[in-house]
Amino acid sequence: LTVYKDRERMFLKHINYEEYIVTAYLPIDSAEGRYSGLTASRAVAKPYFTVAVDPTVVPINSWIWIEGLGWWKAQDTGDAIRGQKIDLCLSIREETKELGRRKMRIKILK
Repeated sequence: LTVYKDRERMFLKHINYEEYIVTAYLPIDSAEGRYSGLTASRAVAKPYFTVAVDPTVVPINSWIWIEGLGWWKAQDTGDAIRGQKIDLCLSIREETKELGRRKMRIKILK
């Protein structure tokens, strides 16, 4: 495990961080209030893994390192997600409120 973490740190050190606006969403169909399931990439939305992006900025299926939160995968899009903004898929409403809207440093592997 230590070797893996050291390699990850070395790898991430050579990729530039970018500052993005980060928000969060729940994978729920707002019209029906139930779990919606599929993302824009046709993958099942997974809380704490799936992130919605602007596909003109971040390619779908890219891996994203969010400082303090770890690895996420760009699997979804959204009408409000434009430019340097990403939307994290979470599972608890209180967590989405706690995150709010904030600037965070991220690294994108394209």
